[in-house]
Amino acid sequence: MQTQFESGTAAVEIAKRFKISDAAVYYHAKKRSWKRPNPPAGATAPTPAGEKLGGRIHCSSCTLMTEYDPCQHCGKKLKRAWR
Repeated sequence: MQTQFESGTAAVEIAKRFKISDAAVYYHAKKRSWKRPNPPAGATAPTPAGEKLGGRIHCSSCTLMTEYDPCQHCGKKLKRAWR
């Protein structure tokens, strides 16, 4: 588990392989001081596709706050009464 975590494999994937929760992976990593590789210089998170809203609203499907339509977390179209 440590070699996978330190090589940059996603915690969710490691959790599936070992049949534990992703929180348990992070717990072991913190307790045992496992280190993640540094991201490449200039790497940024991809911009979600869709219409950028004027502010953050709750997604009706996943209930997380989103700034994009469709939701940047679940990818489902927002149910908004205004347009």
